[in-house]
Formats: sequence, structure tokens, C-alpha cells
Amino acid sequence: MLRNVLLRPTGEKGISSPRHQPAKRQWHHAKNQDLGDRQITTGSGLRVWWTCDKCPSGLLHEWLATVKDRQNMDSQCPYCTNNSLCQHNSLLTVAPAVAAYWDTAKNGLTPDLVMAGSHARRHWLCPKCGHSWQAMIHRKVGNQSGCPKCSNISKPWNRQPSLTQSQHPAMLEFDFDRNWRAGLDPGKITAGSNKMVHWICNHCPKGQPHLFMASAQSRIAFNSGCPYCTRRKACSCNSLQSLYPVLAAEYDTARNGFGPEQVLARSSKMAFWKDASGHTWEQTPAQRTKPEKDRSKRAAIRSKYKQQMRCKLGLSDIVDSGQQLRAPPLDPDMTAPEQ
Repeated sequence: MLRNVLLRPTGEKGISSPRHQPAKRQWHHAKNQDLGDRQITTGSGLRVWWTCDKCPSGLLHEWLATVKDRQNMDSQCPYCTNNSLCQHNSLLTVAPAVAAYWDTAKNGLTPDLVMAGSHARRHWLCPKCGHSWQAMIHRKVGNQSGCPKCSNISKPWNRQPSLTQSQHPAMLEFDFDRNWRAGLDPGKITAGSNKMVHWICNHCPKGQPHLFMASAQSRIAFNSGCPYCTRRKACSCNSLQSLYPVLAAEYDTARNGFGPEQVLARSSKMAFWKDASGHTWEQTPAQRTKPEKDRSKRAAIRSKYKQQMRCKLGLSDIVDSGQQLRAPPLDPDMTAPEQ
């Protein structure tokens, strides 16, 4: 029994020392009766019952813990320290206003069965507008926040102008016809919305209108331009077929899966090519469409390098551009020249 343990002369580290008195008072006599007169040391790993009567809700806290943990670690009541669920630290008790947004159907639990300080991410449902979202429990309790959708509507500084009210230059490219046919009302779409809407650009050098979709936020807030004019999408004004028809004839449509009219002339993506003799290879369109002055410059650099190698190796004969430079065999009796 506990008496034999407490009266045992265990010295400074005994369970009867002053610093162990809180644990002594929390010994659960009723549930530990089956221990009998068993001698228990303070370093024992035996799991025994403890009790605490400090619950703010007037409940009795009961839990299992080893004697070693309670003595050496000075562990406290897990319910009073909000490490275990109790009525006094549940979401329903601590924050009833926040618990009103708890989505029981999606969470599968009621707010009285979760701790207000939990870091778990759970579902919430607004009883007014029906908006559903996810958020951590402890953040909702700490901020005492309600529905984010209703809160943003009620804040005048968060109200953004609609697309019809916006004076941004990008609105000159707003495709009213296609948006109306799609049921997209610019008066009901804010300038910071992520909703995809239709746009039209008439700056194509070939006279072809650029039709594309982009969010209002990307065009108004981030000032993104036409994807065709900025060479992010292929058009008749920037495709390989329209700008380099001779190279486009060597573009292997069968292996690439699409034609040269759908490829940017300056694309950096690897593509397959096939010449008239049937030879195939891989190369990016950007490498094949580099300006002629860059090719001449690279050819001059190669020629100069080969000339330096000829002088260094003592070669007098001219080496073809496609032939690999090789040093002549050295005489074993000759010493290597100093560098």
C-alpha cells in the first residue's frame, strides 16, 4: 500500500521528500488497492492511478502514469495542463461563439469532444451564408474569428471595385461578348477575383485577334499581359511555321505530337527534327533559330581555337571542321616541351 511506500526510508529521493508531496496527495487510494503491500520505489516504471480535484468544472480528474514520471519529471495533472480533454477545456466551454461554426457533419465530432487548444485542422460552417472552410482550432479560438466571407463583406476597406468600376488599362481588352455568353457579369466580378474570364488582344502583327482566358487578379493586380504578345503561347506572329518556314519543314510533327504552327520559334523545349535524307536529331527551336550573327561569332571562335590547337600541337595540315583534332605520336626519346 501507499503507507509502506511513504514510510520507507528512501532518503532525499524518496517519495516522502517535500518536493514529492503534491504527487503523494494525488495518489488514487481506491483504484490502487489491488497493489496490496507491494513496495514501490520512486524510480519504478509501474503505471498507477492518480487523481486531481482541481477541475474548474468540479469534475474529478483520474489518469494513469508511472511513478518514475511523477517523481523525477514532476509531471502535473494532464487535464489541468490542457494535455487531455475535459469539460473545462473543451471547445464548447472555452469558446461557445466559435463552437457555433463547428461543422459536425464533416468533422464527425461535436465541439464538446475536442480541446480548444488543439492544433488539428477542422471544418467550419457559417450558419448565415453557408460558407464552408477549414482552419486550426486553436487559431479560431485565439482570434475569436467568425466566418471569413461574412467578415470581408462587412469590412468597407476590403471591398474591391468591380471590373466595370475599374479604370485599369487591361479593361480595354475585356471580351464583353464572350463573357456575357458565358454568364460572366463584369459588374459582379471584383478586380481581385481569381475567377477566369475572357480577354481579347488586337495587337497581333499579323492582324489575328488573340483570344485567351486569365483571372481578373492576374491582369489587374499583377499587370500580366497578353500571353501571345509576350511569347508565352504560339500564334501566327511568333510560331516556328510563320517565322522560319524552311526550318519548319524539318520539324518532325509525327514524333513531336503537334505541328510547327503550335511551337514558339524561340522555344527552349527539346524537339525532334528530320531532314530530307532521313537523319533525325533533337534540338530546341531556340538553338536552330538563333540570329546569323551569333552563328558567325561562334564559328569565328571555333576557328580561332582550332588554329591555336594546331600551333600548340605542331600541326601544319588543315583539319576539316568535322574532324577531331589529335596530337601526333611522340618519340619516346623526346621530352615533352615545357608549357
